Amino acid sequence: AAVSDLVTQYNSTMDFINSNLDVGDPSDSDNVTGTLVGDSALIRLQSALRGLLTGTSEENSRTTITKPGDLGITSVDRSSTIAFDQDKFNEALAEDPEGVKNFFYNKGKVNVTTTDADGKVTTSKETKEQGYTLKLKELVDSYIDSKDGIIQTKSSGFESTLKDLDKRIDNFTTQITKKREYYVTIFTKLDTAMMEAESQLSYLDSQMSALSS
Repeated sequence: AAVSDLVTQYNSTMDFINSNLDVGDPSDSDNVTGTLVGDSALIRLQSALRGLLTGTSEENSRTTITKPGDLGITSVDRSSTIAFDQDKFNEALAEDPEGVKNFFYNKGKVNVTTTDADGKVTTSKETKEQGYTLKLKELVDSYIDSKDGIIQTKSSGFESTLKDLDKRIDNFTTQITKKREYYVTIFTKLDTAMMEAESQLSYLDSQMSALSS
């Protein structure tokens, strides 16, 4: 049931990713694209999830199962959705229940070989976590971690950009306001000067008329 739920959630996640990356029909004048079309982080997530669900896992010392396909988890189409063959899973579970469990997750002592500066080789026992779900969790956490996750980092970047734009808009508005005040002052002075010039010209005209008479 847990594996079936994992497959269902994986397909739901992939459907969400595909819909947001959908380019639609570029030849259509009314074309509608996905909200995050072209987003590099989402494309990398899509590729990484596909690789984890359909590829070969790294060496796991506590099981001979190497890939999800050995347990009936296989890719079905180009949309990256997967299918779950429960009969194949049950066969593997009946044959090697401990191996199936350890494929998904195990924690135990393993031999670790180290070589010091003098070339001396030593082998010791160390506790190590292994398993498919551990790698899947590491991938998911790299995106959703509230401190260093990719989503949080991108969100912080967008917020920083918006704050910078708001600051630039405020500065621009301040400059426009100052420009407006400057031109209003200049216009007022010019208007006053023109009125005085008109008065002076009227007086000059009256004087010229007096002289002519």
